[in-house]
Amino acid sequence: MKHYQDKQEHAIGHFKLEIWPYLAPPDNRFEDMAALQYGADFRLSFMRQGIHADDIGLLQLIWPQTRIFPHTVVQAWNIDKRAPEDGRYLAAACLYGGDYRIGEHSAPLRDQPTRKLSPTECLLLDTPRELSNQFSKGAFTGSSRTAFANYVLNLSTGLIFPSGLSWEYQVRQEQGDFAMDVTPPTVVDLKKQDLHQQAIANFLGLDRSLAKTLIQR
Repeated sequence: MKHYQDKQEHAIGHFKLEIWPYLAPPDNRFEDMAALQYGADFRLSFMRQGIHADDIGLLQLIWPQTRIFPHTVVQAWNIDKRAPEDGRYLAAACLYGGDYRIGEHSAPLRDQPTRKLSPTECLLLDTPRELSNQFSKGAFTGSSRTAFANYVLNLSTGLIFPSGLSWEYQVRQEQGDFAMDVTPPTVVDLKKQDLHQQAIANFLGLDRSLAKTLIQR
């Protein structure tokens, strides 16, 4: 698959992350209009044991280098969603994805749904891309660190599970060669992540103190 690096798989707790790093460097890095496109196609799933009746879904926060949606703040944590979604509970407005499928631009994930909600398993599929033309004399001088954080939402209670994960990637250049470096996921606790709480609050139009009440105790 052109521009894709080897697939990576990471399992941490009840989460499983499958990543296809994507990097399209310029044909000539010395040209005035040189630009590179970078990102990843990935599938994240969460599986819980036992018998449950309440559906669960995934939230995604992103720290991007470019503006994705009108509300996006560059180099800050944002809910990765265009606009709040209608739901029974407030936090459900942050659910990632919707009732649509991945387009043909994605070789590994094309025509697959962007999310799954169910009592025992939830997942999301994403294909972020960013473009940067920050080159100087053939050297990429831009910042390409893009980070993600994911949490599980109980759709019956409207509460977010505190234990989530965070991971990131960025472009590395060695002379004329470019590569994507992926930092594997680590466990994060939403109760201790003030910036994640603030991103949720900003998206929902709340004070952070109210957003904290959406976290399951």
